[in-house]
Formats: sequence, structure tokens, C-alpha cells
Amino acid sequence: VHRGSVNSVDLSLNGGFMLSGGDDNLIKVWDYEAQKTVPYYYQAFIGHTYPITNVMFNPCDNNQIISTAGEDGIYIWQFHGDTETSYFPEQEIDETETAGQIQ
Repeated sequence: VHRGSVNSVDLSLNGGFMLSGGDDNLIKVWDYEAQKTVPYYYQAFIGHTYPITNVMFNPCDNNQIISTAGEDGIYIWQFHGDTETSYFPEQEIDETETAGQIQ
């Protein structure tokens, strides 16, 4: 359940999970199997500061979720069932800083 509108949804390739993204800045992964015993079972991904505009499972890797939201840019999230998640927001790398660290 999102607070506000749901703006985007997607299904995993195996049909076991559904993604939703909404005006509450959250991405939720709904687990079909878990919902048979626990109503409204989901895992939330927190990190966007704007309402979610698009969510999708990576068609080449079902363990990645791609999302966009306002001026936040594109986020790529790692998804491993209900045990482990992380996110890697798009970041610019200062090459002069990196070169200094290598020496």
C-alpha cells in the first residue's frame, strides 16, 4: 500500500514478484508466495527524494531493479529475494581525485 498514487508497476520474469513505485518516494517489491500467508507482504526500497516515475526489473538480470524519480536520476538496486538489498545512485567521479588516490 502506497501513500498517494501508484505511478509505475512491473512484474519479475518469473512472475513471483511485482514492483510498484509511487508518490511516497518508495519502491515496493511484493512477494506473491509470501502473500499467501502474510497479507500485504512487501519489501520497501528507500532512497529517492522525489515521487517515483518508473520502476522495472532489469530484463537481462532479474536481481536488479531500475527506477527513476524527478531530479534524482536513475537508481539501480540489487534485489536478492527478501534477504539483501543495496542501491547505487548514479554518481559523478572526479578523475583528478581518483588519480591522486592511485598514486
